[in-house]
This record gives sequence, C-alpha cells and structure tokens, in this order.
Amino acid sequence: MITTALLNILKLFLPSWNFFNDFSTSHRLDERTIRAGHESDWQPIREDHSTRSIGRLFFNSRGNLELLENTFIDRAAQEIAVSSAEGVKHFEQGALHDSLVRILRRRIGAAQAGDEFQFRLVSTNPSELDAELFVSSRYPARKEIL
Repeated sequence: MITTALLNILKLFLPSWNFFNDFSTSHRLDERTIRAGHESDWQPIREDHSTRSIGRLFFNSRGNLELLENTFIDRAAQEIAVSSAEGVKHFEQGALHDSLVRILRRRIGAAQAGDEFQFRLVSTNPSELDAELFVSSRYPARKEIL
C-alpha cells in the first residue's frame, strides 16, 4: 500500500518516466502516406522510448511535446468514443481534428508536391486486438498557401 502511494507520487513529479506502461487501454495515432497513388503501411507516430538517461527525466523538451501530442490523441479518442455517426462528422470539423492534422504535417516534414497522408486513431489493449476508432480522409502533405 505504501509502495503504491509512493509510486503514484513519483508519477506526478516525473511524468516522462515509463510508469504509465501499466495501464490496460491506451490510444495511438497511426499515419500513412500516399505518394503517386501508392499507400504506405500504417505507422505509429510515436516512437517507443525507454528511459535510459536520468537527464531525460528532468530536461526532455521532445518528450514533453510528445506528452502534449498524446493529450490531443486521448481527447480525440474520448470525443469519438462518446459520439454517434453525426458526432464523428462534428469531430472532423473541430479543433481537435485540425490539431491532429497539424501534428502529422509537422512530423511528415519534407513532402513532395502531390503527396497526401491519412491518419487513424486506434485503441490498444495488451489483452485484446487493436480497435480502429477513426480513419481520416486524405489530406495534402503540404499546406496550400494562398
């Protein structure tokens, strides 16, 4: 009981540490690119990081950005989970959806003209098969500037 309380306190103060691997269900954002009509395989946008350095616990700007992105992913999954078919359409027109599109455009980086991408939200659980929650439309990899 005391060790559980101490573990929870450490989770609060050291969020980059891999304490969060014990939750059963989590959400993942996958992306695929479409170049010249050929679709790549779905790839998760987050890399699996292990905490090998004590410095990563205290100064980790990239990890903090990934935690922020994961917050958007979790909120989007929650919004879709409580929505009907009309709610999904509302999600596609909302700010969370736009944030996920911007996150993916930033991660894709150097895309060629005409490249597109799609994303999907997936619910993962170690004891079950992954459940696909949402698959987006195709979007241009480069934002059109008018």
